[in-house]
Amino acid sequence: MKARTRAQKLRSKRGRALLPPSDREPNGRKSRRSASKQEQENEMQASAFATVKAQRVKLGIVTDNVLDPRLGYALGRLRLLGIISETQFEAGARYAQDIVRDLKLSGLSLASPRAQNIFAVHGREALEEGQDRAEQAKQARHKRNTLRDLLLATGDINTGRRVLSVVYGVCVLDEDCRAHDGLLLARGLNRLARHYGV
Repeated sequence: MKARTRAQKLRSKRGRALLPPSDREPNGRKSRRSASKQEQENEMQASAFATVKAQRVKLGIVTDNVLDPRLGYALGRLRLLGIISETQFEAGARYAQDIVRDLKLSGLSLASPRAQNIFAVHGREALEEGQDRAEQAKQARHKRNTLRDLLLATGDINTGRRVLSVVYGVCVLDEDCRAHDGLLLARGLNRLARHYGV
């Protein structure tokens, strides 16, 4: 019946907004068939991507790069914006992997719950063949101490502390780099690149 009076029009608009059309079972539940589930997942993924694209375009990112996974963490954003070079990016990524490996083998929680997924592997980390966990943890701790000493030796002691803090914050804690810390970050990443031979 077509609503004619104002009261009838208001009555027809009351209630919950309609859900998007989808396959349904006779009882009203969303269909559990595999084809329907796949279609629902695709729709959800498309809406999530649309939201991400809109937010990143709003931030001024070129539409060609809006779905680049490196935009999900601070070091990758610095690389895509051209603030750091590819060798500096690789050195920062390797530094982050070494620090996180030490944390995992020591049984500590990751330093940052933010978006960066350094290993991108689910489940337990595979141990290297022929070594027990304690020996690998000892080697990872030694590597972490070596990297810390390397960054602390950049410039004088005050500069070295600031370089260590900025590099750790950007690469591991996934903090955005402030404008006045860019030079310190570049010095630390260059030092790491020479150490890793990148």
